[in-house]
Amino acid sequence: MTHGEYIRERRKAAGIRQGQLAERMGLEQHKLSKSESGVRAMSEAEYVSARQAILDIEHERKARELGIELVGDAACEQVKGEAA
Repeated sequence: MTHGEYIRERRKAAGIRQGQLAERMGLEQHKLSKSESGVRAMSEAEYVSARQAILDIEHERKARELGIELVGDAACEQVKGEAA
């Protein structure tokens, strides 16, 4: 199984649209489509980015289901600075 095929399986299992994943990765949708279909090799960096994006999207959905408000990185850094 190629990286692209694995990402397609994970994306579909998570109910994520291809365009949504491509946007989160900063990748053009047609490149992701070609990688998922095996026409284009997915770079290691793209593979890692796709896996992280899928996990992030799943995490955000779960947080919304639980009524938890996620805080961005900048806000976390601000809170850390205030605690010091």
